[in-house]
Amino acid sequence: MSKRYLETKEVVCFTLQMEKSQTAFFLHALEACDNLAFPTTLPFEQGSQLREILLRAPIEHQSEIRRWLEEIGKTIALLKIEERIVLDN
Repeated sequence: MSKRYLETKEVVCFTLQMEKSQTAFFLHALEACDNLAFPTTLPFEQGSQLREILLRAPIEHQSEIRRWLEEIGKTIALLKIEERIVLDN
């Protein structure tokens, strides 16, 4: 773990929305980034064609995740719903 995270316990959280058909590609691309962030698919209504994904990462990764989201957003339609910093308790 990095020094800043160990001192502050801050985690950056991004809530994203994308089409269901794009989630596998998105998650595969994220996995190729060697644990840049940890994804969770949020609950959804059956039959919904949209998925929301929560990305969590140590605060040090915030700018790199923003850059990565900007790049992958050129390939798939991606909506950033929220970006926030929380304490990792």
